[in-house]
Amino acid sequence: MSSEIIYELYHGTDLAIAKKIMKEGFIQRKNPEHWLGNGIYFYKDRSLAEWWTSKPSMKFGNPISVPALVCVTVGLQENHFFDLNNLTHYIVCATEYDKFHSIAKKRIEPAEEEYNINKIRCAFFDSLKERYMLDCVIGTFHLEDQRYLLGVNNASMKHAKLPYIETQICVFSETIIKKIAILELGR
Repeated sequence: MSSEIIYELYHGTDLAIAKKIMKEGFIQRKNPEHWLGNGIYFYKDRSLAEWWTSKPSMKFGNPISVPALVCVTVGLQENHFFDLNNLTHYIVCATEYDKFHSIAKKRIEPAEEEYNINKIRCAFFDSLKERYMLDCVIGTFHLEDQRYLLGVNNASMKHAKLPYIETQICVFSETIIKKIAILELGR
């Protein structure tokens, strides 16, 4: 029998939406440019979820009047998730992506590839979800323009080769959510 890995995760949203989630569950909004495929996005870091409630992207989020966090505990079963921080998972993902991307490249013009890379990546993770019957994907990102690091001297950390990374979790199946609670954030 496989052991379960437990994570506490945070989803920043408006309080009214958080209450609706508690009653009706999450609504998965499809978008062809999601980072890790179409699913429900969470942060492992509570402070990033709080930051999201103050600066949500209108591309993926809703207007936030009263900020809140939906805090969930998820239970991950071995072989039903990919953690891109795990070398074995990363190598499988990289190998699969190489095949997927080479096929996708043949279908688009080279000048369009940079524009379409978000769509290619999203479609890749959606296909990976189906192929491996994944409940979620855990991805870590380092972006040069990290708006939540304003006022931090990134040059010194870059010099030390210690960039800040963020971890997002894309949950495909709500069945892995074991507990759910609302944390209201006052402004």
